[in-house]
Amino acid sequence: MAGILVEEKSLNKWHRTMDDVNSILAEDRTSSEILALSYYDLPREVKPCFLYFAAFSDDFEVPARQLIRLWEVEGFILKSQERNVEYITKDYLENLIDLYLVQAEKFGVDGGVKTCRIHNLLRELCITEAIKENFLESRSELKYVHSIQSFDCDTTRKVSKKNWEAISKGKLLRVLDFGSTMVEEVPNDAKDLLNLRYLKINAPSLTKFPTFLVNLWNLQKLDMRSFELTNVLDRIYKMQNLRHLFLPEAVKFPEPSSKLLDSELSLQTLSTVAPGQGITTLVRMGAFARMTRLGLSDSNSEAYWNLLVDLNKMQNLESLKIAS
Repeated sequence: MAGILVEEKSLNKWHRTMDDVNSILAEDRTSSEILALSYYDLPREVKPCFLYFAAFSDDFEVPARQLIRLWEVEGFILKSQERNVEYITKDYLENLIDLYLVQAEKFGVDGGVKTCRIHNLLRELCITEAIKENFLESRSELKYVHSIQSFDCDTTRKVSKKNWEAISKGKLLRVLDFGSTMVEEVPNDAKDLLNLRYLKINAPSLTKFPTFLVNLWNLQKLDMRSFELTNVLDRIYKMQNLRHLFLPEAVKFPEPSSKLLDSELSLQTLSTVAPGQGITTLVRMGAFARMTRLGLSDSNSEAYWNLLVDLNKMQNLESLKIAS
């Protein structure tokens, strides 16, 4: 109850809450029904964010940054011209934590929430409400599925050709996260996943940038950190909706051409790239004006020092990580 009333100044609201609690206690209802009061009190736009925890396994520590990007690509966040979407999403998470619906587990050096989890009792409530509101459904056919996420830590498991055939039928699929499951090849059929907005692939044996990715024009987050890439295709500059790109260290960006790059990119996160002429040119052109997080490798190179001189052109940059 403290979570509901901690910032509530209205006396009427206190009285209504007291009446609700007395009613539940008088009827000897379950603890879940008492906990449900906090959920019912949530702002309408925050409720889907709470229900999304039903997708995670028991006691799973969810990386906060991953969570808010999932909320973003799922379309839960009310966009504002005045505020960055990421700041709005963080407010949603803090709202859930303040109401004790979500527990903050670990914190970053800046004091922000690094990981969070949901208590077992609240997860039961979460699943119950998600089913009641048709937010969570069990589907036998992947063509109706919106999200596929793997929480399996077994790196010996592999995505088979049969798995890919089934996944490629998911025309409504928005989130595809293979977790630790190994991907040895990405078939061309994956090019049909046009609604995909979030893609994380564990593919340490792949050395080439999959060409079909540039055709996934809805893609907002792409995580290829496990790849053995050394460079990316210049057509990546046509992926105008891509906001978060994670690459293996030492990857170099190609020199952009005016034909392929005719406006600033939507990228807000780029990690980790090797300094080079391509990335330096992009910074000087103002293509990274929206970027808030940048990760660089090879800090001993001359290209690295040349790039640092121009970082003042990235006026929204909040975080710079440097690997030697």
